[in-house]
Amino acid sequence: MNQQVLYIQLFTFLDEGTPSLSGSCCPFLLGSVMAPCSLLVFILYPDKRPPIYKSLFWDASIAKTPSTMHASDNLQSYIISCHLPELKLGPNAPALAPPGHKSHLNHLQITSERPRRLEHINNMFGDMNFVKDWIVAKVPSQPLNIPDEDPELGEAITLPSERSFDVPVSWHRPAEDLHKIGDWLEDFPLVTVQRILHLVDPRTHRWGFRRIHERDVDREIMQFFLWSKHEGPGSTPLSLDMRLMVQSKSVIVAFQPPWVLSPRDMKQFATCDVPHNCIDMVNMTSKERLWAKLWDVCVQNETHYFVLTSYNQWIFGAFDAHWTTGFVSRIFESTTDIPSIAGSLAFWISSAMRLTGFVIPKVALSRALQALVKPPKIDDIDVIIPNASESNWTGKSDEVASSAGYCASTVSSKVSDAGVYPTMAPMYNQPINRDAITQWLQG
Repeated sequence: MNQQVLYIQLFTFLDEGTPSLSGSCCPFLLGSVMAPCSLLVFILYPDKRPPIYKSLFWDASIAKTPSTMHASDNLQSYIISCHLPELKLGPNAPALAPPGHKSHLNHLQITSERPRRLEHINNMFGDMNFVKDWIVAKVPSQPLNIPDEDPELGEAITLPSERSFDVPVSWHRPAEDLHKIGDWLEDFPLVTVQRILHLVDPRTHRWGFRRIHERDVDREIMQFFLWSKHEGPGSTPLSLDMRLMVQSKSVIVAFQPPWVLSPRDMKQFATCDVPHNCIDMVNMTSKERLWAKLWDVCVQNETHYFVLTSYNQWIFGAFDAHWTTGFVSRIFESTTDIPSIAGSLAFWISSAMRLTGFVIPKVALSRALQALVKPPKIDDIDVIIPNASESNWTGKSDEVASSAGYCASTVSSKVSDAGVYPTMAPMYNQPINRDAITQWLQG
């Protein structure tokens, strides 16, 4: 008992700013009693209080501490307090844009052949304050008695937490290209959220993240993860209705490196008024190109929910059922605590899967926006015999332009293999031979 009083007195004595301890005190403390680690720190560093003093003293003074808890012992507390580790950039990584400046490197190759129907952008998500309510209601705070890691599935909880949960320290090489930044995303926030959702809701089993469009023409400056249902080897192919259901519950996570998607670029994206109609590809701004690219990829995958990130910053967004309106949140920093990035992402996936969460508002479809978004599947096309043509052109007239309305100068120099239907991003265009078409039309 005297020894315990002695330690409390010594702690108070040291806390009052004593510059040093006498040398004869050290062997007494080390030889006579088991000194708490906080007191040993003071003996080793008598002239300066270490910055980790408080946490060390706290850990040595209580019977069971947060550092002995796994994330699954209190998943609710963990998902609120976890954060992304700071992204390390290698010496060969491109320089970041100066604060407050655009990068001027977001040269996405957006084509103008596709009719895009996005006409409105709404910042209605704002701070996403409803995320914390969802976490409290749906994420358990009692121990689950399930490991944080599942080696068979290759997933684990990896994000550090300010509340000192026992999460293994992960290490990654500094990022110098977009692919490596994708590794940071995959091994920290994405795998953590995947594991949390699998622990919380069995309906998410067999769902997870995977990279898509790795051969995209813009793969050096933009890549994508897709949250979707995974089918194992030998699984029965999904029916059309089931495939459409899975696609509608998926989420696109688009990412660009911070030297391309600067904070200024991110802000312009989040506050963009109405994107360009994409008729003139050359005059599109970088924020319009970014909106067009996201629209293309989401339409191709039939998913209305998306996330845009540079790792350091995050935006959560969605498109309405008719693809005419985009909804976005404010910009979240990777170190944001409430709501955390992991909590917001888990909530967004839960919303997309219609488990619980946010429902995209319904938007009336304008009659002027009845353009075809995707080409119909061959099996879905009904063959209709057309009415007799009212044109007086026989197909071999020398007066091509006057009788058939054809003008050689109007032929696009690029035509997709898929025909006149707007193809899905990423698209690969091939040049055609104008002279051959002209000769064919002229007979």
